[in-house]
Amino acid sequence: MAELLPNSAELRAHLIESINESSRDDTSFEAQKIFAEQFEGDEQALIELQKCWVKPDGPAFIPELHPPFLYALALGWPHSPLLRPYLEQKKLPKGLPIITTLALCRINGNKDHALACIDTLIKITLEDGRALPDLYSQSLRNWARTPNAEILLRRLIDDRDSSRKITAISLLAAMGKLTDEDRTALVQQFNEVLGDTTKSCPDGVDLVNGTVTTLPQAIYRLLTPELNNGIRLR
Repeated sequence: MAELLPNSAELRAHLIESINESSRDDTSFEAQKIFAEQFEGDEQALIELQKCWVKPDGPAFIPELHPPFLYALALGWPHSPLLRPYLEQKKLPKGLPIITTLALCRINGNKDHALACIDTLIKITLEDGRALPDLYSQSLRNWARTPNAEILLRRLIDDRDSSRKITAISLLAAMGKLTDEDRTALVQQFNEVLGDTTKSCPDGVDLVNGTVTTLPQAIYRLLTPELNNGIRLR
């Protein structure tokens, strides 16, 4: 519909209905993503979106109850006053979806909240035994493009947790942000792990592609093009 009726009133109404009435999170998030892409910065569209949510009585900010369109606001209207309480929270608001939280982290650069999202996604992936929907990995990639994300990911490259480490390497590689020094250090780690038969290689989750792998396997897969261009493994 977005291709047939771009920026139209019909599309706007259809998306708002999907956002507010969908019982599936992925449908609502996809509708919000399209809404932001089609009507970003459009104040009239924002007014219509907000009118469809009946604000509950009580405090202006209720941690357990959130507007269903916060993800759209974060993508298309990052300066909306409705986002301010969420952007200023030191602790993650209860019940706030991970995808929405990552979008907010793109705005305020909160590294603690982003790390909490990464840890939760790792836990869910391990418990479910399958990759998360593409929308989650795409949200991670979008967040990883921000300067504060790169700071956190570079810190996680040296983390003891294998899932954090593998995911950080994978995200930096996907963003084209692995430096020659990074690649050389990773090749050294690869050689050290394989050269020490007493050293264990615990499995970890790569949230970018939803696989469970070991650190040597992840390094080899991510750096194979560079290795073929002159850096060699043992």
